[in-house]
Amino acid sequence: MSLLKLRVLIILIISLTPAASFAQTDSITLNQLQDCIRHRFTRSLEADMTELEFSNKGEWLKYLPNLGVIYTVAGEPRPAVSTSTSVFYQANRDKKKREATRFATTKRSQLQLDIELAKLNRLWKRYQSADKRIEAYDDIATIDRNLFELYEKQYDAKEILPEEFLLKKKTFLIQEIKRQEESEELQDIWFQILDAAGCLNIRID
Repeated sequence: MSLLKLRVLIILIISLTPAASFAQTDSITLNQLQDCIRHRFTRSLEADMTELEFSNKGEWLKYLPNLGVIYTVAGEPRPAVSTSTSVFYQANRDKKKREATRFATTKRSQLQLDIELAKLNRLWKRYQSADKRIEAYDDIATIDRNLFELYEKQYDAKEILPEEFLLKKKTFLIQEIKRQEESEELQDIWFQILDAAGCLNIRID
């Protein structure tokens, strides 16, 4: 491969490498992402509670006393109202059941919220660690590029053999590929963070 083609290849690799710190993270904080999760769960809980309310509408009708007709000794009809203590018992039982259902729904929502927040926090820590590794790779990459420029000059001046130059080129390109892989991992973690947060009200370019 000619030096011109080599330079084109190196420039291509570098241009395809994403920046170590994504622009998104400059404006989005962990607290904002956590708030997204809380907001989602609040809306979900409100929807569940509304569904419970609608499912219980009209329940009071079954507790109304029974209307009927009785006849006097003289055989004249008279309206009558009858009820039973079992009706009041059932009404009290149903009320407690509804309260228990609402309480259980709230507790399940809170538990799931805690799980989602913990997942987000773990991903955030992974991202921070990966970002630090990328910073180190970038520092090493700067040194490697400077060294490779020296090797190019030595090769052009025929101070080193082609075999030696090719080995140095191979090492340099392998390091660039590793840095690219680290950058892709960082980006993948960031996308996992966005999926976990599920932000609907934050613009992400």
